[in-house]
Amino acid sequence: MKKNLAWLFLFFVLVSLFSGCSTESEEVEALQKEVERLSRENDELKAQLEIGDRIVGEVSSVESNVLDNQNTDVVVEAVGMKITEGSFSKFVEIQLSVENHKEKEIRGIEGVLEIDDMFGKNIMSLGWDIAEQPIEPGASYIQTGYGFDVNQFMDSHSKVVNTSFEDLIFTYTIKQILFTDGSSSQR
Repeated sequence: MKKNLAWLFLFFVLVSLFSGCSTESEEVEALQKEVERLSRENDELKAQLEIGDRIVGEVSSVESNVLDNQNTDVVVEAVGMKITEGSFSKFVEIQLSVENHKEKEIRGIEGVLEIDDMFGKNIMSLGWDIAEQPIEPGASYIQTGYGFDVNQFMDSHSKVVNTSFEDLIFTYTIKQILFTDGSSSQR
């Protein structure tokens, strides 16, 4: 009887194992199908993400163009550069022209002056504020006397000093405009 019970127990164990194997192989197949489905879904999401990135890039380009058009109401551009000998080093003076096409009087402008070589490679960036005198609507102003002391050990300074004004590209980016009425415009 014990022997029959042992055989019966062994039989049930074997049946359970064999039926478990078929269940396991079915589970493996189901998991493989799920992995394939998720892989296809991942590929579709990647494609949608690429389309979304392209759309964001196009929107950014449009926003940039809109901002550029808004910036034409105040135009700041470099009109000259003079290098003078100082007590200890050279001084690079950059003259900027400011045109106020707004309907308000400008009290001051906060911005950044980028200096690039003729190929568009950035040489240096300077925080640059214009706040000597108010600029009335429709008026222009030439800022002089501002620039930077040359550090002969800095390649960027040497490059500006040794390059003619015509071979440099100056770009002034306005960050904020303050008006004499107390209002401001940020970019």
